[in-house]
Amino acid sequence: MSPDRCLRAHFVPVRDSGAMTPELAQQIALQEQFFAPLIIQPEGVILTRDELGGVPVEWTEPTTGVTRPDLVVAYFHGGGYSSGLAAWARPAAARLALGLGCRVVAADYRLTPQFPYPAAHEDALAVYRHLIGPGGFAPGKVAVAGDSAGGAISLSLMADARDLGLPQPACGMLNSVWAVRLWMKQRKLAKNRHDALMDRSMVEAANAMRFFELEWLDLGDALADELANAPEVAEIGRAHV
Repeated sequence: MSPDRCLRAHFVPVRDSGAMTPELAQQIALQEQFFAPLIIQPEGVILTRDELGGVPVEWTEPTTGVTRPDLVVAYFHGGGYSSGLAAWARPAAARLALGLGCRVVAADYRLTPQFPYPAAHEDALAVYRHLIGPGGFAPGKVAVAGDSAGGAISLSLMADARDLGLPQPACGMLNSVWAVRLWMKQRKLAKNRHDALMDRSMVEAANAMRFFELEWLDLGDALADELANAPEVAEIGRAHV
């Protein structure tokens, strides 16, 4: 079975309304096969495949309809930048959609090592640009969220938007030790007993495998001060997921 046919077969009952490149279709199909036990159809939501800014995505919205059509959450899955897919983030996307009464869009961003840094960050920015451009959402009504590496991508997206002079999203919701290492000052990290699941040596090992660039992690307090005026960020998990 071709990657594209495999993808469609396993994503039932999702309505596929978008297109994707063969390389990304293959990436998603392989990830879906590997993580099949984690991919579910949450109750109470409708799932729709789409493409935003050239990035394959999956929309999640309540079956009863959205009560806040002006709001949207851009969600980025975890997986150490090298694994995972939007479909395995369905439980989190469904909770957000049902709890907020809005639409949630999860991106199938490009993964390493096939697509080296900064491919994932470029895809996240492309999705955000589309939401606040052709998508018609006001930046102040867009939230970015993610787990694990997706949380760090969300935080990086805020910094990228700032550097490019784009309007900032309303807020960030992060369940990610990766992101906390970027956001919090080093002295606070040292006292965080829940940080034991991912210490600095693990981050450096991932960097040595070229999963992402580490140089800017060494800024410590300077980075935290630089991001002091970024949108509100909520760390929604005390331990890494």
